Amino acid sequence: MGESRVVVAATPLDAIFASAIGRCSLVRAAYEIVAVGRSYEELAERASKNGSFADLIGNDAPTWSIRLRRYGVLRDRHRDDASNDDDASRRDEDGHRRQRRGHLMRFGKNARSPLREERNAILSMAGLVRVLDPFAGSCATLLAASHIASGLGGCLRSVAIEIAHGGHVSRDDIVRDFESRSLPPPTEIIHGDCLSAEIRRRARAAIGGEAFDVICTDPPYGIREAITGGDGGEGGNIVPPLTLLFHAMGHDRLNEGTPLLKVGGRLVAFVPVRKDERLEDCLPDHKAREDAGLVMEGEGKEQVLSDSLSRFLVSFVCVS
Repeated sequence: MGESRVVVAATPLDAIFASAIGRCSLVRAAYEIVAVGRSYEELAERASKNGSFADLIGNDAPTWSIRLRRYGVLRDRHRDDASNDDDASRRDEDGHRRQRRGHLMRFGKNARSPLREERNAILSMAGLVRVLDPFAGSCATLLAASHIASGLGGCLRSVAIEIAHGGHVSRDDIVRDFESRSLPPPTEIIHGDCLSAEIRRRARAAIGGEAFDVICTDPPYGIREAITGGDGGEGGNIVPPLTLLFHAMGHDRLNEGTPLLKVGGRLVAFVPVRKDERLEDCLPDHKAREDAGLVMEGEGKEQVLSDSLSRFLVSFVCVS
């Protein structure tokens, strides 16, 4: 809580760093540290010697280009233990240390996780990740997740749950979408309703009976039903699918002792919000979050879909 915090971290590859922070709702900005000095003269000299100005020199070919350098004072760096030499520098097969560059990350004022958890949230995608989409549809969300994981050199095991079938969703088409991009298809595509305890048990069984690291989904919005009264009656008082999922997760956690999401894992979802609504009013209520063991991170990121409808990308962390 309070003001934004700046954190220094060491990472092996710029591409991995950029890809990872682009998916982290806690990070508001990121900068590469090209040089550190006690004066402007020392700073400029070090930056020149290490080639940090190379892209500013002799750049006559493009019609136009922009290169930006910023300088400032680093007082309290909140240096993470990831910056320590023994922890940050991994050895390759030949025993040589991989070069790592320093980066500044500015975290949002509502980021409540401790520093170590913030670092893990940013860099965790480099390993084995088990992802569930309980409202999978055509599996576009899992396709994107698989593409990101492959770009980071990681391994992703995904499970999809989809209630539609037949002419609406084709398993063969989904598998072809993945294979045509040289990506591993979902470990299992389960036909059924994620609100069914049996279907959720099947999802966990697909990854060895364990909880998932990430639940990532774009639930059906039900906008038409809400406007017309739909199945929820006059006034559109239908329960959003995300809220129903939270109730189901709470049941698994409290009554069955088989949580769907591991402690420290994330649930990331899109939430539709109409023009006359607030995001908070469209989210699962406090009890549903508490029963599911989930706490919201940050404020959500808005994507405007039309004059009357937006969707927010929200992230919840499992704390118990």
